[in-house]
Amino acid sequence: MHTEIRLKQILDAANRDTRGRIELIARESGIARHTVRKLYLNEAHVFSLRTIGTLCDWLEKNGLGEGLPGSLFTARPSNLFEALTKSGHVSMLVGVYTGRGRPGFRASLARDDFSVAARLVERLSRPSEHAVRFTHIHVPSHMPVDGHELDPSVLERDQTEAQRTLDNVRHKSKSRTTVMIGSQRANYTVECFVADLLNASAFSSENSPVPFYLKYHEREVSSSCFGGINAPVPAASSAPVGIYFRHRNKPDWEFFPSKPREHGTGMVIVRRDPGLGRVELAVFGLSGIATAAMGKILCNTPEKFWPEPGVRAGIEVGVYVCGFKIANMKTDEQDIDTITIEEPTIVKLDVDIRGKRRRVG
Repeated sequence: MHTEIRLKQILDAANRDTRGRIELIARESGIARHTVRKLYLNEAHVFSLRTIGTLCDWLEKNGLGEGLPGSLFTARPSNLFEALTKSGHVSMLVGVYTGRGRPGFRASLARDDFSVAARLVERLSRPSEHAVRFTHIHVPSHMPVDGHELDPSVLERDQTEAQRTLDNVRHKSKSRTTVMIGSQRANYTVECFVADLLNASAFSSENSPVPFYLKYHEREVSSSCFGGINAPVPAASSAPVGIYFRHRNKPDWEFFPSKPREHGTGMVIVRRDPGLGRVELAVFGLSGIATAAMGKILCNTPEKFWPEPGVRAGIEVGVYVCGFKIANMKTDEQDIDTITIEEPTIVKLDVDIRGKRRRVG
């Protein structure tokens, strides 16, 4: 069990988490600024009882003293699923294909993405100390008519709506847990989430620092921040299909292949803000069956996707790339539970989450 300091959460709940709050607390309490900063960011591993007493005195003087000193501390959840269910409300965001300009085409969920949502609901609903409610939100993405490019205004509208949807879930709903299912091509909120996390511009490869690149076809043009301008494969050039990835400050790209009915690859990305009690999770594969496989791997071994406490600036981030072999798959319509997914190779990336975040739109 890991003890967390809730100073940021207390300030946020009272709308006092404003610019200059660390300097203000340090000046008025007499606690050293670097100590206040570490307490605020939940990075203080050693501190004196006198310091905590002084901080509690400041909180009480400013009308923030209810339940002190106990309200200043909380225990870190012991596992990923406990963290996901702790708030009691989970928002599930799944991409929906729509067919504007395509007669007879109805909006539809990708079957494999929906199977992951159903699997996670079942797993998170198991008896625990937290009763859980689920909100399902559909994120539209228009499909182009065969042989035609998608109208740029329609694409921009979908992208802007995806960012608005993610912002609404984060700031206007009661949910503190967000689960995004499907890759950035099927669920545009995943693109927005990754861009926000890694200081990139969503839906653009220009100057993007994102250290993973999803190659869906041998020849294609990417409009994603995934991989960025330094992607290992030039746009529209021939290259093996799969996920390319690299660690921070390392120039070499590694690779997990994707081959129908033989090899699959996918990712799990976790971001947890202990101060706000917010957890965000993205799970996706390079193909529909790979997304379904990633959902199964995640539910069977959640401990492999639980980041260490206090990774950077008080925020816990885990970026995981998985590669696995597929056996017993006879048809593309086969159910994931009838397919053998061999023990996956899981690589946790060392990523840089510092810097001011940028938005789409």
